[in-house]
Amino acid sequence: MTELHGENPSQAPDPATTSGSELTEVTSENEPADLEPRIIDLIDGEVGPGAPVLICVGGLHGNEPGGVHALERVTRRLRNQDREIQLGGTLLALRGNRAALAHKLRFLDVDLNRAWAVEDLERVRLQSAAADGPTDAEVRDLLLHIEKPLNQGRPVFLLDLHSTSGGGPPFSVVLGGKPSEKLASRIGVPCVHGLNESIQGTLTSWFAAYKGPSIVVEGGESRTEETIRHLEAAVWSSLAVAGLLPENHQRVVEARQFLAHSTDDKPSHVRVCHREKIKGMQFHMASPGGRRFKGFDFVKKDSHLAHKKNGPVLATQDGFLIMPLYQHKGSEGFFLAEPCADPALE
Repeated sequence: MTELHGENPSQAPDPATTSGSELTEVTSENEPADLEPRIIDLIDGEVGPGAPVLICVGGLHGNEPGGVHALERVTRRLRNQDREIQLGGTLLALRGNRAALAHKLRFLDVDLNRAWAVEDLERVRLQSAAADGPTDAEVRDLLLHIEKPLNQGRPVFLLDLHSTSGGGPPFSVVLGGKPSEKLASRIGVPCVHGLNESIQGTLTSWFAAYKGPSIVVEGGESRTEETIRHLEAAVWSSLAVAGLLPENHQRVVEARQFLAHSTDDKPSHVRVCHREKIKGMQFHMASPGGRRFKGFDFVKKDSHLAHKKNGPVLATQDGFLIMPLYQHKGSEGFFLAEPCADPALE
């Protein structure tokens, strides 16, 4: 099993620009035949030096296919029903962990969304493709596709589409600095800040540190139609945020109205104040009154939230429950967050 450094990233130069470490492309001879193509679609509108590029990734976790379905719907509509739309840039829609998607598992050997610490990327760049494990192979191929528009000198934005095991309304996770915060605040869903210190080695944190603005959008409970619709709306909204569509375009307006309706009673911005770290999956969420917790449920201090091997887990303070864990893989049982001001305005 590949050991990753996502929990302890270094401040070394971005390995994507390290000299003497060119990526070796994975060829069809050593790629499983049952994998879907990496590129869902590539739609070019304006392609000049100042024309923006929006890279969207769905299915970075293989048990979260909603982002892939959302991107298939948006690109199909742009290709067919909305052929009159001329994008003001380029939309690149990618599948994330293709091997895990094929097996309907979160990941095969290690979490692909903890594999983007600079040490891990440098190791992948230096080693032979023949030495790649399943996650290394995915990182190698994703890097090749992501770096192509980056090398064109155009402004590039990254949207990473996810879903959760616990369900709840859509929200964004901001893992970068001010540019990413400004991007997230315009999508039209609540923004969760402060996860940088807890979740490291992610695709969006690497991209935000070295390449450009990036955010995660969590659409709701995995494998539900509502979540696909949330993520689809987030893509349409992001097309406007990135400058590929005008803010007043009908698709954008309708998408933001739908997202607003789905989140109208939630705070616009929250900051994480507690992380419930777990090991060995000796953990399960409690079920008060026989119901499952959902994201953005408000809980009071000392509420019984979960069970661990050594006893019950109680809320450390009043707050909003973020990403309660109802699956068999993960390193965080839940987060607690409290309302905050929009950091982009500070």
